[in-house]
Amino acid sequence: MTSSMVTTRANGAAYWLRLSPTPEGLGHINACIGIAQVLQEAGHRVVFAVKEHWKGKFASYGIEEVEMGGDLDELKPAVGDPVKFMAERIREAGFLSDIQPLEKLQKRMQFQNRIVDMYIKLDKTIEPVIPSVKPDVIFVDQYLSLPSIETSGIPYVWVWTANPLFMFDDDRAPPYYSGDKSEWKAFRETRDKGVYDIWKTYNDYVISRGCQPLKQLLFKNQTKCLNIYGFPQEMDYTDDRPLPKNFIRFDNLKRNEKLLAFEIPVPLRDRPGKLIYFSMGSMGGVDLDLMKRLVTILSKSKHRFIVSKGPLHEEYDLPVNMWGAATVPQIQLI
Repeated sequence: MTSSMVTTRANGAAYWLRLSPTPEGLGHINACIGIAQVLQEAGHRVVFAVKEHWKGKFASYGIEEVEMGGDLDELKPAVGDPVKFMAERIREAGFLSDIQPLEKLQKRMQFQNRIVDMYIKLDKTIEPVIPSVKPDVIFVDQYLSLPSIETSGIPYVWVWTANPLFMFDDDRAPPYYSGDKSEWKAFRETRDKGVYDIWKTYNDYVISRGCQPLKQLLFKNQTKCLNIYGFPQEMDYTDDRPLPKNFIRFDNLKRNEKLLAFEIPVPLRDRPGKLIYFSMGSMGGVDLDLMKRLVTILSKSKHRFIVSKGPLHEEYDLPVNMWGAATVPQIQLI
């Protein structure tokens, strides 16, 4: 996800929300918009600092936008749609293909290792923006610690819009990207071996910027901030590993879409059968083989389907019992 920040100001209080540079998943962005809307409703001013290709996305929600400068060419889409740009990169990386979970982890590590340089550039880009906006509190949606925020002297809240397994590692819960429980040990060993060199690089950078060293093989310092995340309690891992005291779970971080309307598409309106919404999320749809297989299976159903096709929507068609688009306004639909 490209860099984006939010500040709000009311009665002298300011809040700052920053979206991480990768991936360009709309789910992350929408969750952060949801947080911003709560702040707006409380009477605060909200400002997102964005890269050029995200300009206009937040203004429709009444959120002010300030364009970021800096050398962030890696975050610049080769095509007009930043989500499709990231989808193509994920497809090229190959970790959504039909391979074993441990192989996917190895490919994911190769992909992840390439983003550390992006974070270093992002950190340096953010640094001059902070004093220009002068927030009182910073909200960060990020995978890696950013020294510019840690050393700013401004209190910050870490927002986790990814799966909560990314927040912190605990042997009582599955490691992220893991498969069967019998493979957890192998997953952790593979992950730790795969990230050591790049972790050392980033740890050296963090130290050089005046921050405390990162914990071994971890990319984030979370002890000096509040951590919040949205995840259904029924699906969470709190029964396996209790949350630290500075972590708070919310059922969701849902935005409001008051200006959007949705009607059942004409091709489905008069067809028989139940109406079912099908989505793999903004990046799950990148696995075209899986999407095509699922669509083929569902085409044999007597029911009707509204499909969120994903960023590669132009690369496959839907049968007559389905209607879909790259993204679907799911809040209105549901």
